[in-house]
Amino acid sequence: MYMAVKTTKTKERSKNYGGARPGAGKPVSQATLRTQKARDYISKMLEKSLTPIVDRAIKDAIKGDFKAREWLSNYAWGKPAINLGTDGEGKPLLLADFDE
Repeated sequence: MYMAVKTTKTKERSKNYGGARPGAGKPVSQATLRTQKARDYISKMLEKSLTPIVDRAIKDAIKGDFKAREWLSNYAWGKPAINLGTDGEGKPLLLADFDE
């Protein structure tokens, strides 16, 4: 025969058992911290020197440098979807369509 057991309220239970707790979980590794620190440093330095880099790429693109044009357009508008042919109705087959 089973007996009914009185349970504690949800709020009281959540304070004592499970759930998100400060300091819970696996600590972040030193390698991850170093990587994040390096990314932050590179981002900060790149922000300072990005204007001359982009200016040079624009000048080179105007002179006919294909790689400079490609780099600028990829960063300004994103890489274009790859056309794999048509689907029989004249619509292009795409490897990926990110507009939808």
